[in-house]
Amino acid sequence: MKPSSSISIFVVPFFLFLVCATQAIKTLFRPRDVLPLLPKEVSWPVLDYLNGAVDLLLTFVGAASSPDNAAVWKGACFYKNEAWMEFHNKTGSQFGGGTLHL
Repeated sequence: MKPSSSISIFVVPFFLFLVCATQAIKTLFRPRDVLPLLPKEVSWPVLDYLNGAVDLLLTFVGAASSPDNAAVWKGACFYKNEAWMEFHNKTGSQFGGGTLHL
């Protein structure tokens, strides 16, 4: 075995290890990391659709109404979340208006 080929046997894997380690430091969390926790029928379609970890954050979809009837939900970042609509016509337009409180 030539000396140059024996050196390349050690250099190539070491270089690949450095590249992989650097990539792991850049992305501490990937959506595919939760793949083993989900059933296969659910995980593959969902995780193939995701583009990044931001896609895993909770999103509230609902309706806001008057202050007497507020929408309430619990999220990962905040324990008590509320949304309600305050109806007013401060601009004086014919359509009315309101303020959405979150």
